[in-house]
Amino acid sequence: MPTLEERINNLILKTGDVITEDWYYDLADTLKMISLQSAVDYTGYVHRDLIPEIDMAFRLGINNLRFLSISAGYGYFTYDVNALNVKADYGYFNCDAYIQGRRILKDGDPIYVADLFTPAREKVTQAIDYAYITDYLASMKSDIEALLALKKIELLGIQVEYTAPALAKVFNPDLEAKIDGKIKVKITSEYESYGYLTWLPSGLATEVEALLNLGEPLKSKSWHEFDFMVKQGDKVNVKFYPSSKVTVAVYNLREE
Repeated sequence: MPTLEERINNLILKTGDVITEDWYYDLADTLKMISLQSAVDYTGYVHRDLIPEIDMAFRLGINNLRFLSISAGYGYFTYDVNALNVKADYGYFNCDAYIQGRRILKDGDPIYVADLFTPAREKVTQAIDYAYITDYLASMKSDIEALLALKKIELLGIQVEYTAPALAKVFNPDLEAKIDGKIKVKITSEYESYGYLTWLPSGLATEVEALLNLGEPLKSKSWHEFDFMVKQGDKVNVKFYPSSKVTVAVYNLREE
């Protein structure tokens, strides 16, 4: 198959040569070959190695006319930052590779403290800032938890319109005091009945049970409130006799 140069030479006519139809076909094929099968075709695709005819004389792009991105497998560079600048038609330029204004380091390159100082300072400052924020958030969490702990009242349990079997505990499991202070029991009953409070002190195994309202029956359809001193971890419950439909709420109040 003739080379491109041979095809072009075959198209050269001398004075008096006749232009034939075959000559036109050869011209069209040659132009098509130049357009589509050159080292770089008209659409920009590369079909073979691009080799400069002079060593280190040509550049790929200039300072204000740059390629947007380069995708490649390997890169081999001759010069480092200490090498002399290379002279070209547009002036002098370095042959080093840079990313975001910083030269790429290769194996064996020296690392200078001055080059690392600013980035290192920024990283250290950032780490300190994060530490301050973390400590501050931890302090906020501690403060919030302390504020929550200062709540003066907490509902431990409630039963509304509950049919309480005779002498059976209303709450299952027992209600545990969250803070040192008082237990306030609020009760109303559909029928006149006796109310009992069971108390299991924290750390003990023996439960104590006794009547509320000084042993007097609770009047029906009336509100009754009773205070009982407790420590954190104490457990309490409520019973009734005889069976009655009751509403019972048990609160834990911080000691004033």
